Amino acid sequence: MKLSSIFSAVVAALATTVVASPIAKRDGAAVVNSVSTISQQITDLDNVVKSYTGGFITPIKIQVKTSKLTSGLKDAIKTVQESAKFNDQESQAVATAFVQLKPKIDAVLASLVSKQPIFKKGILGVPLDWLVRINLQQQKDLSAKLGDETVLKLNEQFAKLAPLINNAIAEAFAKAIAAFS
Repeated sequence: MKLSSIFSAVVAALATTVVASPIAKRDGAAVVNSVSTISQQITDLDNVVKSYTGGFITPIKIQVKTSKLTSGLKDAIKTVQESAKFNDQESQAVATAFVQLKPKIDAVLASLVSKQPIFKKGILGVPLDWLVRINLQQQKDLSAKLGDETVLKLNEQFAKLAPLINNAIAEAFAKAIAAFS
């Protein structure tokens, strides 16, 4: 069974044990929206990477999409840092958003790795794999920061489980970075 499936099952099980909390204006929705934005940015990047067959234009498009994703991650980190501790329902929603993000991360990393020979060939014989490696390292670091900051805001139940998904994301990045090293 895949880690995301196990984590999804645990999230669903915990959802049934969540006690109703008083309604209050909280920040969980803002974090879920930030993760949703990141999800769309990953999809956009993946679509451009999949279309890459060489040439001048697509690497520029990839870099633009990567820069947008970097900004999205930084914005999400700031949103989490400015948030109050999440109540039970918010913790569940945020955890679910991250679980749903994991397959998209895996997909874009797989697409990048599949294009590694083209990045290595580069433009006019100038390799681009070094740039991909730098971008991947930055994305890995920002993803880890986002995960770590989020764990601090989750309720106790979800905070205990979140490192599973954070570690899986870090491992996926490490494998992709290794392919470009």
